[in-house]
Amino acid sequence: MGRLSTVLEPSDRFSLRTIVFSHGWYDLPPFHWDPEQETLTTSARLLGRAVLLTLHAPTRSELTLEVDCKGRVPKRLEGAAIELVTTMLGLDGEVDDFFSAAGKRYAWARRIGAGRLLRSPSAFEDAVKMLATTNCSWSLTRSMVNKLVGELGDIGPGGRRLFPTPGAMADQPVSFYKSRIRAGYRSESLQRFAAQVVDGTVDPERWPVWEGTTEELIAEIVQLRGFGCYAAENLCKLFGRFDYLGLDSWCLKKYTTLHGPQEDVAKAIRAKYEQFGRWKGLALWLDLTRDWHEGSAQEETATGFTKS
Repeated sequence: MGRLSTVLEPSDRFSLRTIVFSHGWYDLPPFHWDPEQETLTTSARLLGRAVLLTLHAPTRSELTLEVDCKGRVPKRLEGAAIELVTTMLGLDGEVDDFFSAAGKRYAWARRIGAGRLLRSPSAFEDAVKMLATTNCSWSLTRSMVNKLVGELGDIGPGGRRLFPTPGAMADQPVSFYKSRIRAGYRSESLQRFAAQVVDGTVDPERWPVWEGTTEELIAEIVQLRGFGCYAAENLCKLFGRFDYLGLDSWCLKKYTTLHGPQEDVAKAIRAKYEQFGRWKGLALWLDLTRDWHEGSAQEETATGFTKS
């Protein structure tokens, strides 16, 4: 087993823990969060090799990265790993623009390093996980993703399984997703999406670097089976596009808890956050999840990609 260690120097407003708890991905494999050591690990593929990434932030201005792989670690793997982690943690995002425009209202978020959302090593993994959050409890989402990784994921360094490749998922019939993954109505969507990625009809890795408008990106995503507005808008958030709110029943319920009953909750939310323009989705998300970062939140069941 080879290991490479390096240190990144993010901004002074960086917080690994805050990014990890930005939403529920840390609770889904291959991600693993160790609360005692405050380390985040995940398995990924880099330059054609299976690797285990371990992240730890001993200070607000220092992020250590360890990369484990079988055999000798090539030097060029270091640059690829740094680039991947930078993307996963949103360190190359534009959140400073939001905080400059938002003023004192979100000073608390800037202070604790909030505003960046944890991403998976690939957009394919993000998309499959997002499909697994539709119209169900978080416990069911966790169950489906655990089974996907356990059944189809290759074993990588440290005995940790990787997220399944599009090919591994496409090779399985719809019946597999129904009986083994217990994905219900999502079964055909999961199989078809993987098959479209394999045959080149769909390339989700284009989505994070999309050169068109957010409207055009959403239009491309929602044409895929199973990807409605909720899934498309929340994927856009992961890719740093906050033009849309990505509302689901959890958002509506949490907003009502914070602000009291509304005649039309969705309408009230849209009206309140319109002032934030292209940042409306981030402003809403920070408000809804503020208590997650203040130590007062308990584990919640959600129909979206929310997990406190």
